[in-house]
Amino acid sequence: MIDFEIFRDMNEAIAGFRREVFIVEQGISEEDEFEGGEDAFVHFCLYKDKSLVGYIRIAVKNGVLHIGRV
Repeated sequence: MIDFEIFRDMNEAIAGFRREVFIVEQGISEEDEFEGGEDAFVHFCLYKDKSLVGYIRIAVKNGVLHIGRV
């Protein structure tokens, strides 16, 4: 079953997913990955069979849509 959830703040599941995908798999430093300002983003999580399989964060600033961490 595929489902999604929207969060206003980053949680442990999102942090763990980002560590695995961006830090471990893509070699991004932890400082660059978790640079702060997470509360400015809305976090969209895609689940398959209750496992987090996709993630994107989105913010709107001054009328401009900012997409990050796809």
